[in-house]
Amino acid sequence: WESSNPDIAYVDEAGVLHAVGMGYATITATSRRNPEIVLDFRVVVETDDMSLTIPARITGTGGIKSNLALIDNIRQSAINQIEALKANGQITSDDASKRKRIINNAFVDNAFPWMTLKKQIYWENGYAQGGAKDFKPKQVYYGVPYTQDHRGYNVNLLLERNFYYDSGKGYYILDQSKFKNDGKDGGYRGSDCSTFVSTAIWGTGTDHSHDRTKDIASSSAYKTIKNYEDLRTGDLICKSKEHVVMFLYFVNAEKTKMMITENGGNEHGSNTVHC
Repeated sequence: WESSNPDIAYVDEAGVLHAVGMGYATITATSRRNPEIVLDFRVVVETDDMSLTIPARITGTGGIKSNLALIDNIRQSAINQIEALKANGQITSDDASKRKRIINNAFVDNAFPWMTLKKQIYWENGYAQGGAKDFKPKQVYYGVPYTQDHRGYNVNLLLERNFYYDSGKGYYILDQSKFKNDGKDGGYRGSDCSTFVSTAIWGTGTDHSHDRTKDIASSSAYKTIKNYEDLRTGDLICKSKEHVVMFLYFVNAEKTKMMITENGGNEHGSNTVHC
């Protein structure tokens, strides 16, 4: 047995797995009889107030309850970090309340289970991977769809305008009667990276709810910090005026790894949580 990070987890001589510190480790088992037989598995060590388990992006209907619980564990972990910042005097009570509202708004969109009854072509061929990422029936997706032509929608607005309806079975269904192939996004409504974070902060219908990534990078409505260690839950990280994500919390003492939430990025499709 070998561990990629014994400070996180290791296996003793009796074959018992021990959790040591919060983080991720890969455990490798190699057969003594045949060294070519190797098994790897990843271990996630969490704490009572911080979850590191990444929710699934797609499940069957039977996995909705457990996956929504994983999503909510991440949300609650972010709220716990805000409470800790307030308790340590690093942010004010007013700031803490605002950050909680932002996180809760973002996770309403993250925790949105939906299904399409007819195959939905993904919005841009370059990201569709030959149809692999097309939205397909009998699969439950999580998060508001990633889109650019019809951006600016959060869950509340999508439901208010009846783009989805409640199945009564724990998920929503895309209303195909309102689906029109009127753009590269295939006609479905959703959000891109900038509207995902902007509607979480500002809501819909405000001056900043439609901020583009380049607007976020330069607008006086946002404050720029100089050190990544100064990041607080709910802050935005803007990359080269091209992509923006919401910071949730650091997941190691060195502050070299962090939990974020985004819409788009390396895996287009719907908003999600990454480490």
